[in-house]
Amino acid sequence: MAAFTDTNRDIILAHEILQARSKQDFATHGETIAGTAKYIVVCDGHGKSLIINYLRSVDWKTLLEDPKFIEKLMADIEKIERDNPYECGNGGSTLSVVLYTENSIHCYWVGDSSIKIFEDGKLVFVSDNHDRHNRAEVKRISETCNMRGIERENVWDIQLVDDKIIKSVPSALFDFGAGHRINMTHALGHGGRTGSHFGYSNFVNMDPTKTYKVVVASDGFWDMTYSGDDDYIGNCDNGPKELVAFANSRWRQEWIHDNTVRRIPGIKFPDDNIDDIAVATALIKPLVL
Repeated sequence: MAAFTDTNRDIILAHEILQARSKQDFATHGETIAGTAKYIVVCDGHGKSLIINYLRSVDWKTLLEDPKFIEKLMADIEKIERDNPYECGNGGSTLSVVLYTENSIHCYWVGDSSIKIFEDGKLVFVSDNHDRHNRAEVKRISETCNMRGIERENVWDIQLVDDKIIKSVPSALFDFGAGHRINMTHALGHGGRTGSHFGYSNFVNMDPTKTYKVVVASDGFWDMTYSGDDDYIGNCDNGPKELVAFANSRWRQEWIHDNTVRRIPGIKFPDDNIDDIAVATALIKPLVL
């Protein structure tokens, strides 16, 4: 595959990570070794750390040059889990990869590290996460993954109403057996119990006169945002450093908490509930001649 040179656009890649208690987020960016694509990557580990540590060690610039990178990645993870069953334990990770080739954005994902694409600041694409909101995914694992069950009683999550109010919402845990209980329908690791597929979408025929911003982030970022933040997130002046600082300030501010019974002011997240934050962006702009 020949290297491409996009003579019509300027491509700016960046990433930022702020680790909190679990220290299991990862992000990177670069260009593949033969120059066929530029990439951004975000991972969010959970449980034991062997899978996220493997993802940190991957030579992404070489791996992503291979059209069969997914098969290679899955084979490596399968071998790691087979050779290290105790060290892997209940560990796993999300993975979101965005590749930019000339006039095309290719999105791949496992889990809930969302990918969003903005066109001239307007949100035009959101990845279909592997989580409780994805009905097709819930149906898939119910029919094919030999789950022990879906736990919903007394399982809660948080959701921003706006920049001052946060509410408790019903959530779910998916039990894949042998201690593999996660709040997603699919993730890397877990002995392959959740499946082996990747979500995929491609964004093609990009308007050469418009600016595109791709934002990939762990749930430590997205959990601290709501629809009213789209203008800020899609603004080209706000790179990963600004976005991470934005989410971190939300984690540490005082909230009005809607606990489904009443609203309680002055609530703050304890330090051990604050999540890691990883953000990677690709800014694709028309060249100014």
